[in-house]
Amino acid sequence: MPSAAYMSQKYGISAKDAVAMNMEHYYPSNTGRHSQTRTFRQKPFLNETPRQALARDIRDARKIYMRDGLYDSKMRESLQKVIALNKEKFPDIFRKPPRPKPKPPTNC
Repeated sequence: MPSAAYMSQKYGISAKDAVAMNMEHYYPSNTGRHSQTRTFRQKPFLNETPRQALARDIRDARKIYMRDGLYDSKMRESLQKVIALNKEKFPDIFRKPPRPKPKPPTNC
């Protein structure tokens, strides 16, 4: 997360170097949770900033696990770890942009 396609096409980072999370799904399903994600078999949303893509993918995973009744403190920790690993591995990509300076008041 963000998707391997996003990281590859936007930043040249290979899937093996990007941060990922295994979205386990038990038998007998043949679809799994990964296929329920917003990026599954989609072109990457290259108009998103890296922070937007990561936040939306995390929110999407959380929604899927909540719907399945599996969102708990361990899952929350795992999603937080994905965020932390992205910031650690790719600090320049996931750095928070500086806040714009407020414009000085104009005297009329």
